[in-house]
Amino acid sequence: MKVLIAIDDSDCSSNAVDSATRQTWQDDTEFRLISIMAPIYNEYLLAGLCAPSLEEMQAEYMNQLQQMVDQKIIQLKKNHPNNQISGLVISGGIAESIIDHAKAWDADLIILGSHGRTGLEKFWLGSVAEKVLNHAPCSVEVVKLKKLHADETPAADSANSDLSAVIL
Repeated sequence: MKVLIAIDDSDCSSNAVDSATRQTWQDDTEFRLISIMAPIYNEYLLAGLCAPSLEEMQAEYMNQLQQMVDQKIIQLKKNHPNNQISGLVISGGIAESIIDHAKAWDADLIILGSHGRTGLEKFWLGSVAEKVLNHAPCSVEVVKLKKLHADETPAADSANSDLSAVIL
């Protein structure tokens, strides 16, 4: 089985890795963690005033993402030392890159976190998880933070109580 885990620097993304870490997998399961580096455009940088440093910014961003991927690989290997685990950073549109990589790598499952955006925020920002879910070539597990009601308090063992996963 090939499991693709899409991550970024958010808490919901960390929860996706935590979910994969806690699950039991066969020894022949192969994991690949990917992080997507969305393009940085000159138009967003004060009409190009920072253009000479754009390449430096992109290189630094790529380095930060690779360090994050490497840390998550170490985390996953602690609980699954017999599995093959790799990771990489890909440049491109986020949802499209996840879907394209899943197809190219022939993934059996994609695991990713959801920010849980709703309403106008979801309309304007979109939902990567929803796009991946609707266009993925394989099953998708979406891990999101469980929302607390106003009268609830976080449980002492939040590692098991604050996540909900949906596999479709």
